[in-house]
Amino acid sequence: MVFGGHNGGTITAPTWEFSGATWSLVVPPKSASPRQSYAAAYDPVAQRVVLHGGYDGSDRLSDTWSWDGADWTQIGPAPGELARAGRARRV
Repeated sequence: MVFGGHNGGTITAPTWEFSGATWSLVVPPKSASPRQSYAAAYDPVAQRVVLHGGYDGSDRLSDTWSWDGADWTQIGPAPGELARAGRARRV
């Protein structure tokens, strides 16, 4: 799956899924705000993609979202969570 990005000078918020053969645009009921340069990873235990932070064109973001294959759910920020953009940090 791919979320958001930068398209011709505009930061966007589409959600795309890959079936193994083709990409499809998904229109979920809820979504994170438009952003680029976020960090994302698949959580095999929860079977969800987790997206954190990014850049919205003016600020770095600190929110965290979870994608279950049908909808986005905001799961953060946690107290003291730092805004990040442009890289992922391994802990």
